[in-house]
Amino acid sequence: MATQLIKSGRTDVILASFNDSAIALFHSLAPQIPLSPGRDGMFAYFLYGIKPIDGTVALQVPVTFAGMPV
Repeated sequence: MATQLIKSGRTDVILASFNDSAIALFHSLAPQIPLSPGRDGMFAYFLYGIKPIDGTVALQVPVTFAGMPV
């Protein structure tokens, strides 16, 4: 899939997943594709100031988490 995106010339694609491990694996295989960190990476950034994974260009912030407004 990443190879097809690169060959197509698309520049409007961002990989997103709730699973941070899946994002890290994908990034190791296709580092040129921009990312949005998973749930744990996003919360680590907001709660502890931990920089998201390299390649991050966007954050997906849920409206609520575990019934609490974010």
